Amino acid sequence: MKRPVYVALLALLLAAALAVTGTHAPSASAQHDRRHDESFSAFLRKFEEANTAFVNGDASKWMPLVSHSAKTSIFGGFGGYEVGWDQIGPRYEWAAAQFRPSGAQVDFQYLQKHSNGQTAYSVAIERSTVLYVNRPDPVPQNLRVTMVFRKEYGKWKIVHRHADFLAPTGPPPSS
Repeated sequence: MKRPVYVALLALLLAAALAVTGTHAPSASAQHDRRHDESFSAFLRKFEEANTAFVNGDASKWMPLVSHSAKTSIFGGFGGYEVGWDQIGPRYEWAAAQFRPSGAQVDFQYLQKHSNGQTAYSVAIERSTVLYVNRPDPVPQNLRVTMVFRKEYGKWKIVHRHADFLAPTGPPPSS
C-alpha cells in the first residue's frame, strides 16, 4: 500500500475509533471527560489563533503546535503530501510564506470534534479571505479540513492535517 493511502487510512481509523470510544464512555468518568474536553478546547483556541496568523504569512505560532514525530503527516491545501518532521517543518514554512499579511481572520465551522484525553480529531470548514503573494487581490479560501491530534508530554500536538479546497457538490467531470 502506498504511504499517503496508508496514512489517510490510519487517520480515518483513528477518527472512527475515537468516535466509538467517546460515545460509550461510562457516566462515572463524566468529570474526567470534561477536563479532557476543556484541555482540548483550550488547545483548539490556540490552534485557531495560530491558523489565523498562518494565513497572514506567520508560521511562528503554528510550528510549536505540530508534532515533531517521524510519523506526523500533512495533505496540505496546496497539494502534495509530506510525512515526518523533516519534510513537514519546511513545508509549513513554505505554505505560510505563500500568504501576505492582510488582517485575514479564519472562521472555523466545526462539523465534528472529539477528544478522549490522549488523542483527538476535528472535521471543519475553514473560511477566510486571504492575500496570496502571487495575486494582487484578496481571494476567498474555503477549506475542508480533517485534523488528528495527540498529547505528547502533556501537550496537544497536530499529528495529521488534511486540507483541500471546498468545491460545490456536483457530478464527476465528464471525459
